[in-house]
Amino acid sequence: MREQQRAASSRERGVRKVEQRKWGGVRSATKLGRGNTTAGSKQLLIREQQEDIVARRNDLQRETIIEPTFALPAGWRREGVVVQLTDASVAHATETVLGGLHLRLDVGDRLAITGDNGSGKSTLARALCGDPSIRRDGDWLLPPADQIALLDQHYRDLPMQATPLQALSAQMPDWSQTQCRLHLADFLFRGDATAQTPVSALSGGERARLSLALMAAKPPALLVLDEPTNNLDMTLRMHLLQVLRVFPGTLVVVSHDDAFLQALEPGQVLAL
Repeated sequence: MREQQRAASSRERGVRKVEQRKWGGVRSATKLGRGNTTAGSKQLLIREQQEDIVARRNDLQRETIIEPTFALPAGWRREGVVVQLTDASVAHATETVLGGLHLRLDVGDRLAITGDNGSGKSTLARALCGDPSIRRDGDWLLPPADQIALLDQHYRDLPMQATPLQALSAQMPDWSQTQCRLHLADFLFRGDATAQTPVSALSGGERARLSLALMAAKPPALLVLDEPTNNLDMTLRMHLLQVLRVFPGTLVVVSHDDAFLQALEPGQVLAL
């Protein structure tokens, strides 16, 4: 009898062990399922975070890229000679600074003027812009004065008491306020915070962008830049290049910045 009871107890323990193993397997599978779900959620979260980072980076890049639009006037010349110097010279009073100059620039040409300090680079740039304090001798063919613009490192021609919006509106009286705002936005002046700030309160980089915006609204046939990268950080140098690379007119750049000139890729170089 005792042996029969021991045998029955043994069978009951065996059944319980089998059931425990069976349900243990089910519980393990459930835990595994939870683990897979957790891993999948983490991967989804990581993927969403990566996509968010990419989107933010793209937004940041868009905020720092200038996409200039040039408002070309009716009758804009698309070919032909813009500048031609034949046996030309420049002088201060009776002192000749440069002589024997021969140069031809057509529409869309880019000229880099290089040389040591005191070699006459800036004097030639001012002569090309018609500076009355510079005497010009020889044969000079240049565009009319109102089709020549000088962009220097100090941005002296900006109206300091006006806002960017007011400055552009005064230059382009036929443009609506919406047109002016859209044009300024191309040069990263967005919202009232920047469009309504007086020029006198703008940073050097903002003044540079405003000068470029005003130039693009009324592009000159000849644009002369005198040491434009002085005091500009890498972002502002990039902004300047973004505009100059697509400038449709003739370009003369005075600079000692070899890296900037290499990026600009001028077709001609005049070494003084």
